[in-house]
Amino acid sequence: MNRTRAVLISAAIAVLCAGVAWHFARDAWKSIQISFADEQTEIFSEMVAKATDALNRQPPDVKAAVGFLEYTHRYYPSGTKQTIGSTLDRIVERSRSLAESRITEMLRDATGVDHGTDAEDWIRELRNHEETDEGG
Repeated sequence: MNRTRAVLISAAIAVLCAGVAWHFARDAWKSIQISFADEQTEIFSEMVAKATDALNRQPPDVKAAVGFLEYTHRYYPSGTKQTIGSTLDRIVERSRSLAESRITEMLRDATGVDHGTDAEDWIRELRNHEETDEGG
């Protein structure tokens, strides 16, 4: 009976240790993902601030603002730092979308043209406009 008891106690300790290790690893991974999300949303805020500064210059630096929009749009897309569809991914993508909207709003005001609500359209159209200006 003592041997059976020792095996059961050992098994229980092993299960408890495995559970603690699992929770520790899961919490560590969540902490890393939260840090990634914090860093990503901070970058988006920084790009809005930089675009604001660029477009408040005289004359407005549209090229720089488009660069900040493009950086925001392409910076670690969904699924690279966060699990697609996770709560943190949705938070990050919502923050990205708001930053893109704010920058495109400012570009619309600065240029007097409207390329819609898709950041990709703004990037393509204003990059094409730059190439035309440089080539002509």
